[in-house]
Amino acid sequence: MRKLFTLLSGCIIAFSLFAWTGSPVKAADEHDDGCGCHELKPLQGSERNKIVAKLISSEAFKVKKMELKKSRVFLEWCRGN
Repeated sequence: MRKLFTLLSGCIIAFSLFAWTGSPVKAADEHDDGCGCHELKPLQGSERNKIVAKLISSEAFKVKKMELKKSRVFLEWCRGN
């Protein structure tokens, strides 16, 4: 009885995912809000490394890191990871 219930519920879920009218992917493609975010591409390789190096070497990052070290939050976070 339990296996039958599991099989029926699995079929219902599969039917609702694959046979339902209207696809959420199609709905997302048709919606154009003019934000320009669809034109973005993920950063990879040397581009990403340059951005991260610039961020880490920035003065704002160093100041915030020192604040965290002094407040001992940084030390607790390092011990947790």
